[in-house]
Amino acid sequence: MDMSCVEMVEEQEWGSVAQMTRDIDYVIIGRPISIEPRGIAAYYNGPSVTVAVDQVLKGGELTSRQPNVIQVVGAGQVALFDNSPPPSVPHVMFLRNVAEKGAGMQPGDEYLYYLPTTYQNVLADVDGQVVVPIAHQIAKWFGPNMFPLELQGMSFDKLIGQIRDAVGGGSRDAKKLVPRPIPGYFAC
Repeated sequence: MDMSCVEMVEEQEWGSVAQMTRDIDYVIIGRPISIEPRGIAAYYNGPSVTVAVDQVLKGGELTSRQPNVIQVVGAGQVALFDNSPPPSVPHVMFLRNVAEKGAGMQPGDEYLYYLPTTYQNVLADVDGQVVVPIAHQIAKWFGPNMFPLELQGMSFDKLIGQIRDAVGGGSRDAKKLVPRPIPGYFAC
């Protein structure tokens, strides 16, 4: 079965940090560098967020064009990052790799990562506390008890501890990311 570019957001819902951490492929701590409203690939016309990776809390080697920098793509990303605290603060991101989705993918997709939902997968650290970027909108859409609203105001260190507990304790520094050659892009 072939998958179109608009099918990137899966809209899965999780009820806890542990559940989301176990189900997701990559968990990173990074800082958004820039948001591009147009896609970075000719065939993908959704927005793109460039992220400087500080740590990988879960997942194998991240594939990147530049050391310690990845691209996060998808329609939901701009809303999250536009409403997020400034790029200078760390953000925890729960990601999947586009190329690992399978059928219908294009060369170069190994460089692209995405958030499986439009509201659960980005949490910022502001003065040591968790900030849910679109908390007000989540409460309006789904009610005040929707995950991850319970994390708002939690100690950021406690959040990282919960992620590490769900992963099994390990993390690695971003300096171990391996840049790869840039392939050509193809149209959908």
